[in-house]
Amino acid sequence: MAELVLTSLGELPRSVLEGQNLGYKRMGLSALLVIGGGALMALAVRFKTGLVGVAAASVVGTAMSGCLYLRVARSNVAWFGFTAPTADSVKRVFLLSWWLLLWNGLMKVMRGSDVVLLGLLASMELVTSYSLTKYVPETITNLVAMVVFATTPGLGGLIGAGDRDRARHVRGEIMAYTWLVTTAVGATTLVWNRAFLKLWVGGGHYAGPFATLLIILSVIQFVLIRNDSNIIDLTLQLRTKVLVAALSTGLSLVLGGVLVRVFDLGIPGLCVGLMAGRIVLSLAYPWLVGRFLGLSTSRQVQACARPALVTALLFWPATIAGKHASAGSWMALTAWVAATVAPVCLLAFCLGLSSAQRAGLRSRLRRTFPAGGTRGGLRMESPRQ
Repeated sequence: MAELVLTSLGELPRSVLEGQNLGYKRMGLSALLVIGGGALMALAVRFKTGLVGVAAASVVGTAMSGCLYLRVARSNVAWFGFTAPTADSVKRVFLLSWWLLLWNGLMKVMRGSDVVLLGLLASMELVTSYSLTKYVPETITNLVAMVVFATTPGLGGLIGAGDRDRARHVRGEIMAYTWLVTTAVGATTLVWNRAFLKLWVGGGHYAGPFATLLIILSVIQFVLIRNDSNIIDLTLQLRTKVLVAALSTGLSLVLGGVLVRVFDLGIPGLCVGLMAGRIVLSLAYPWLVGRFLGLSTSRQVQACARPALVTALLFWPATIAGKHASAGSWMALTAWVAATVAPVCLLAFCLGLSSAQRAGLRSRLRRTFPAGGTRGGLRMESPRQ
């Protein structure tokens, strides 16, 4: 409970920094604090302090992160501060944001319902296998989401200025980048996840190649949905977004529950049910974004065909290879993963993206990480850039 309160408070200065397009001001220290928080938890486990020690370490890490955000916000945002709100202000904010509040609740259900369904309708053993198998792809895609979220202020500036041509271009870059990373990570995970779990917790917790494939596909679907969800937030068309999400979430829960409990399909049934219910979002959200940005549905479908085909061509042999791939040590696994992800990423880049998309991503990388380099090797761009 203490961590929940501190996390909510820490979101205030962090959100102000992102809204002012100043999120990069705390990137390095923020990463160090994540490592430091992990180290504290490792120490708590090492000295056998139990759940109390682990929870206390998490609270300390969250508090340190919140203090960092607060200090950076005070240093870089002149108007940042705290004051007691009036009743009128509270009412106005509540009336403006209740759809967003409902969306956050639905997001919690979408992100946590899979584990709850398995625990209630199947067994805790399946929950363990599912959670461990899902750990790597979900962790990597969360890092992708951090990069996407960092572009939100700039994209919001374009939408607010009515520059729909550039907004469409930025949205296309976001989707191309997301697909490229998730496909490369997904294919590599399909090959080496069994070996990773064997070294980490034992091979008995591996969910199997088919279940792993479905887990990765469900994660990729959710990440792409979340991208368009963030863009819809910028258009302020929240009512339709939330109502569609409520329908999709309910459908996902029903289908997933039926396939797990009635048909006893376990993890594959859960993934199929969740993905089938989320098809509503996969269709509705791009349509909402396209309607606002002037992007036709046929054009979006056409743009998806090539990446979808390349994903299938990469995931099929990767699933087969995952049945036989093994590594005797963490060092060997690290080397094999590095040797796998690079060519897979190159294949996805060359085969799945159009020439214009490849040129756009190369140009974006050159501007972000210039060869000559600004000091520190990273140059952040203003919303207009």
